[in-house]
Amino acid sequence: MSFVSFVRRLFKRTSPDPFGLTHIRYEGGDGASPDAAILVVGASSDLEGVAATFSWMHQNIGPKDEAWRLLRHSSGGDDERHIDTFAIELPDGTLRTIFFDVTASFAKPFNPKE
Repeated sequence: MSFVSFVRRLFKRTSPDPFGLTHIRYEGGDGASPDAAILVVGASSDLEGVAATFSWMHQNIGPKDEAWRLLRHSSGGDDERHIDTFAIELPDGTLRTIFFDVTASFAKPFNPKE
């Protein structure tokens, strides 16, 4: 798959997973803290891991800029885990922080499969 095909698939809106990442699974906690981070399983690159985090939020909270607004996205971790942190605001003004464990895909380059 080419990079352009991958990006196009991210914005496909006709499937149950509008990002087209049906091979991704989510395990672990509820994302309320780093210790309860949502584990992203099956992402083969850093790009796909980040797309998977947005897909989870789309499926569980709603469409970006409709059901939530991104305030900040940051990355960090230690020797064992890499955590992506999303600070979002809901339409009623509620602030929420969601943590994703993207260790498996962190810093892996996008390698299209032909």
